[in-house]
Amino acid sequence: MIKLKLFTIIFLFTTPILLGQESELLDSIKRNFEENNYSKVISLSNVLLQHDNSLNERGLIKIFLMRSVSYFALSKKDSAKICYIEILKIDENYEPDPVLISPKIIKFFNPIKSDFHQIQNNNPINDPGDDFGEKDKLTEVGNNIASSVVKNIVLPGWGHFNSSGTLKAIIITSLSSILLGSSIYFIVKTNDLYDKYLFETDPDIIPVRYDSYNRYFKTRNILLISYAAVWIYSILDVWLFSPDDFIQFDISQSDQSNGYRMANGLQLKLSINF
Repeated sequence: MIKLKLFTIIFLFTTPILLGQESELLDSIKRNFEENNYSKVISLSNVLLQHDNSLNERGLIKIFLMRSVSYFALSKKDSAKICYIEILKIDENYEPDPVLISPKIIKFFNPIKSDFHQIQNNNPINDPGDDFGEKDKLTEVGNNIASSVVKNIVLPGWGHFNSSGTLKAIIITSLSSILLGSSIYFIVKTNDLYDKYLFETDPDIIPVRYDSYNRYFKTRNILLISYAAVWIYSILDVWLFSPDDFIQFDISQSDQSNGYRMANGLQLKLSINF
């Protein structure tokens, strides 16, 4: 009896706090969406979807719509497509409000909806895990990330053409190319000046040789350190800091309540991998 009372007291005190936190998180997602902070929308909605099982169908549609629009704005159309498919699984006749959603995005949504309906009508779901190719799409996203990392190992910024906007890719690739080319030039020049300094026999010219060598030596080191910093950043940026990198979806058929219920008895589970 005492334990029951204690549990009731804890429940009464903690429930409003948890609900308040979820409400604040949802408000923060909406606010960032309105302010076009799309990366923030995705990261915050990841947290909300992972920890809040109380969202109703209408709430899930709003979250997935904001996620889909955010991914589209970040040029991650595969992820945008997956999010819109989740909306259609909840409401297959869902129509985005043209007053709130850009015609360009609605045009992107229309063929997805058409394909979804065609598959629903012609190919009844037997294996939800393979429905509409979600796992294939997620595997493709994972392969895209791996490819981006490998390309950035070869040349920083090259892999960003796969996973980021073109402008960012151009900036990083150009910067890394300039730093790499300059580093090679100063390495060769430093070695040449070092040899001249070592073989110089005139006492009046030796200090001049050393000063020239020292300037190039320091510049070479700065360029190499700068290139290494850009190299490390480019790898971490496509590997760790993009939401697609560590968010994993698991779509399964289950009667349990530890996932996010969708249409056709499906569940959507999200996990973060580090």
